[in-house]
Amino acid sequence: MANTQLYKKFLDLNSAHEIKQEFQKTLVATNRSFLFYVNWKKVKKNVDAIKTELSLLDSLINSKYLKQDFNKLLLKYPDQSWLADYRWNPKGIAGDELRKVYKTFGGAIGIIIFFIPFNWFAFFTKDIPSIFAVFVGFFDFFIILGLAYGSYLFLRFLKYGTSFLQFNQFPFFLDDKVDAVLNTEAIKGLKDMVVTLRCIEEKYETRGTGRNRSTVIVSYQIYADSVKFDNAGQSQHMRLYLPVSFPLPRDLNYNTALSVRPAKYWQMELKAATPGINYLSTFLIPVYVRNG
Repeated sequence: MANTQLYKKFLDLNSAHEIKQEFQKTLVATNRSFLFYVNWKKVKKNVDAIKTELSLLDSLINSKYLKQDFNKLLLKYPDQSWLADYRWNPKGIAGDELRKVYKTFGGAIGIIIFFIPFNWFAFFTKDIPSIFAVFVGFFDFFIILGLAYGSYLFLRFLKYGTSFLQFNQFPFFLDDKVDAVLNTEAIKGLKDMVVTLRCIEEKYETRGTGRNRSTVIVSYQIYADSVKFDNAGQSQHMRLYLPVSFPLPRDLNYNTALSVRPAKYWQMELKAATPGINYLSTFLIPVYVRNG
């Protein structure tokens, strides 16, 4: 709970745990679920409609000069809430090839460091049960798979470099179209390329029961459209320029909201089978509701 001062002042409750306990004491025995107290579907619907605007207001939290900062916010983003939603470059966006390499190797190295003492006890200490060595070896196997996958991503980065998607307009609006150009080094052996535009919605989900319950963020594809480009690699130049266009749906529920959690965002994936390591690149796409 973000702020417990009100409960402390009037009810002498000093923590979120104490507030929860006090609330539960006031509940009358019933067979009704928590859905009886709050219409969560209505809450979600109302919040989704103003997610981006709420993210703008969130930037004012802990402001020492609330009134002045609020006025600055109104002057800076009168009708361009997408500029506060994400650090967009109006000219375009780079692919995530190198970020995936860092993320994969970083995760694998972190797990390796964590398991160093376990490996020491499992393989270099006497009188350790063999089942413990099997358990550690099982995790070591997945660490090796992670390093192998990271190496594959690194080789793909060396082969294709970082692609760039140029925006022909910024941002893109629902009930209009995405109009962009893929700008990358010439891809040897490229014939056909499949481009997919999708909208991803993240949701909080509770897993497990009792003390083993945990809340995780799960991503769902709620919209997708694909197009295949034949002979996309036929170019006499050192670089490949591939125009890409998709119509966008009218539904306002597909509005991008990257500054909140769980988030909702648009992504474009470009992939092609080539000799050796295949080409694959993904880009975030700025798709918003047109103001007015």
